[in-house]
Amino acid sequence: MKEQIYTTNNGIKVNSEELKPCPFCGCPEIVIKEAKTVIIECVECGVIFIRLSRQDALSAWERRAI
Repeated sequence: MKEQIYTTNNGIKVNSEELKPCPFCGCPEIVIKEAKTVIIECVECGVIFIRLSRQDALSAWERRAI
């Protein structure tokens, strides 16, 4: 499983997109794990988003309630 740890600073670039801090606790440390699925996880609160593709996982992570 491929794992990447990111620390955001008002957003980081991931495949030309900016990744925001955790939508629940605001923690800037994000882990992205890739295998058959893609998991984006907050280091602080442990919330995870699991999707089949990297793009779907990133879109879910970035979605914020209005």
